[in-house]
Amino acid sequence: MRHFICAAAALLFATSAFASITKYTANLGSLNDSGVTGIATISLSGSELTFQLHATGLEVGHFHQEHLHGFLNPNDKHSRVPQLSKDDKNHNGMIDDIEGDATMGNEMVYLTKSPDMENIFSDFPRPNSKGVENFKQTYDVSEQLPFLKPLDIRGIELHGMTVDGKFVAEQPVAAGLLHVHTSGSRGGSALGGETGSPGGNAVPLPPAAWAGALTMTLLAGIRAARKRVALD
Repeated sequence: MRHFICAAAALLFATSAFASITKYTANLGSLNDSGVTGIATISLSGSELTFQLHATGLEVGHFHQEHLHGFLNPNDKHSRVPQLSKDDKNHNGMIDDIEGDATMGNEMVYLTKSPDMENIFSDFPRPNSKGVENFKQTYDVSEQLPFLKPLDIRGIELHGMTVDGKFVAEQPVAAGLLHVHTSGSRGGSALGGETGSPGGNAVPLPPAAWAGALTMTLLAGIRAARKRVALD
């Protein structure tokens, strides 16, 4: 009887752990006529975030920055994919990085090759010789977690394209919004299955989380300053 109880408890624990994993999917559409498209998935289990990307049309020989974007809680503001017709504020015929951030939000998670997210300016994957990228990595987002949820109001953005003969690492090339990937959806593949509707309530920041939020805000400020210098 004791063995049966232990086995049942183990099964219940395993089932609970499996049920706690939430998956999200984003279909990435091309920005700035880059021709880049793809599918991104995110699995969140506790404080571990696993990111997977299949993208095509990327420029060969260059790394491509990729981030999870969003607006800090408790605003509960949804990310939105930028549109050239109304979001090209400087009227240069392109969606620049600053303009993309205005609709997608700031970088909340840097999806680098290293799980440590230490080099947030150049440690990103490169596509193969055909411009295809298949990438997967798991990150510890315990510091970001209090203000990261709900993920289904966030988005994924890819960067990096040649403009006027020069490769601009921060130029947006593709973006998409995250949706909950429900277990009852038709098509069980993590890449390409149907998704549920966005929504959910923001989680207010506890006092201990403001330090992490401040760090993110400072990083965003540093990047914004670098962008202004580059534009000048």
